[in-house]
Amino acid sequence: MIEKTLRLPEFVKRPPVLVDVGASGALHELWKPIAKKSVCLCFDADERDFGFVEKDSPHFRRLIVYRAAAVDGKNATEAEFYLTRYPHCSSTLPPDGPALADWSFAGYFDVERKIRVRAVSLSAALKDVGLDYVDGFKTDSQGVDLRLFMSLDPEIRRRVLWAALEPGLIDAYVGEDKLPDVFRTLASEGFWLSSMKIQGSTRITEGATRSGWEARAWSRGKIRLSPGWGELAYLNSFRDRASFGKREYLLGWIFAVLEGQFGFALELAQQGKESFRDPYFDELVSDTLRRMRWDIVRGIPRFLARAVLRGRRWIMSRSPITALRSRA
Repeated sequence: MIEKTLRLPEFVKRPPVLVDVGASGALHELWKPIAKKSVCLCFDADERDFGFVEKDSPHFRRLIVYRAAAVDGKNATEAEFYLTRYPHCSSTLPPDGPALADWSFAGYFDVERKIRVRAVSLSAALKDVGLDYVDGFKTDSQGVDLRLFMSLDPEIRRRVLWAALEPGLIDAYVGEDKLPDVFRTLASEGFWLSSMKIQGSTRITEGATRSGWEARAWSRGKIRLSPGWGELAYLNSFRDRASFGKREYLLGWIFAVLEGQFGFALELAQQGKESFRDPYFDELVSDTLRRMRWDIVRGIPRFLARAVLRGRRWIMSRSPITALRSRA
């Protein structure tokens, strides 16, 4: 049904636009069912060149790579970039060394080099490549996720249908955006939290053990992980229904289904039917109800397993052997 929906006339001239900051075109798992019909804009800072190029992609309808670091400053053309020992910890913000010293992964954030890279604002990049809307927004920018999202033009931002951010819970970068900031801001912007996965590290210093490798080995499951950052996915609440067209309702339904939010998908399909009088939304309602029923059916084995375990415990609690042991 998702593929059928993306073949509708609403998406011929205005295909889904996905913005990915921090992945250089790697395919996000949730985007797989829609990527072939979508345009993806991603960013890859390159000291040698500036501007954007279109690349052949096995995943996307169009892949546009902007050769610059995405920043929140409107007129920025350059930015300082801190290259860390672990490349995925590199950022435009300096790591907070003293605060990180308490954690087993502190060495990942050791700055090996500070460079200046080409930079561009999201608004300028979108304008350069000829895009005036964003449907899906994903960023893992090491401390600046929220400010990047909020740097989008307000008219573009309020029509984003799905957004994924990875804000921190601990002090990893100086002046970083934190998870409570994201909660507060996106709620006020008309988005609701669809999913959250908390990730973390071990609070143990290398000096507390005999060697650094021992601390890292313990951090891989030998001692408890503490929350360090969150992987958040948001959906647009469609709070202002009149400002969204049929295309947004159709694509909003797709994102809700991909998120497994079938209740919200059903709500959007029913609202779309009411607003646009298009019988296609009846098909979306029927498809959503089928998905909901199948989800219930898939949950039955887990329910039965729990019921069997509860029954076993009940029987064991009343067996003569258990009674004798308790008296002993």
